[in-house]
Amino acid sequence: MTGEMMIKYIVLCDGDLEISVTLADLLQNEAVARAIKNAYAKGKRDIEAVVTDPGALTIKNKKAIQTVTIPKESFMDALTLAEEDAKAKKLLKKGCDRIEIVDIETL
Repeated sequence: MTGEMMIKYIVLCDGDLEISVTLADLLQNEAVARAIKNAYAKGKRDIEAVVTDPGALTIKNKKAIQTVTIPKESFMDALTLAEEDAKAKKLLKKGCDRIEIVDIETL
């Protein structure tokens, strides 16, 4: 196997936030429902917000995606090589000491 792979990863921190809220739960919050009605039906009376498609809203930290290029034969060590790249870039620090691989792309 000759060639290279691009590893895309993010740095994970202890205080990262990731919450998933269904649209039905979101609309049960009176302040949220009122803000939506004011934005899209201003001045109208007897308006009801109804969820027709059960979706979810995810609230999470915005993370910068880092990249590192490795040889294809090093695929089994991709996580280790990505961690070494993060250390070399001084991205790992107290409270932010883990990485998550987001994508692997062959070049």
